[in-house]
Amino acid sequence: MTLDSMIRENYYQRSSLLSFLFAALLFAGCGPNPDGMLAALNDSNIKRLANLYGVYQFQNDYKGPKDEAAFREFISAKNPEHLKRMGVDPSKLDDLFKSERDKQSFKIRWKVNTQARGSSDPVVFEAEGVEGVRLVAFTGGELVEADSSQFDRLWKGEGGITNNDQSYGGGPKKQ
Repeated sequence: MTLDSMIRENYYQRSSLLSFLFAALLFAGCGPNPDGMLAALNDSNIKRLANLYGVYQFQNDYKGPKDEAAFREFISAKNPEHLKRMGVDPSKLDDLFKSERDKQSFKIRWKVNTQARGSSDPVVFEAEGVEGVRLVAFTGGELVEADSSQFDRLWKGEGGITNNDQSYGGGPKKQ
């Protein structure tokens, strides 16, 4: 088993649990302090979008939205109170699609099918980032900082994060 496949398997296991937990909290609204847990999972726009992308996949045979219009329609159809618990103002969706760090609209990979590789695909990307580092959010809740070469590879859907990636102590910084 290669390092990349072990990482992917680990992501899949954690991602499946995170996705299920997130969907259960968002749409059931039960459990100990669900609002606090939702807030922790959704403390930035990139995380909010990646989590909503994961919920979209969960509800659509693990296929991502075909384009931004379909994704916005899906988000707009959600219960406004559930969205507010995530930190999403349903009347300000344009703000949701912008990074707080670089103030640019996110790049989003459309039509990502997670059935092929599990639930750890990179889907939401900062357009410019800060000081040469861009945040990349995965469907399973992972958030990493990527340099230019990592970003390009992830944008193309070529694998996940490996030990060769450099950021904060030799590995990718997970936020």
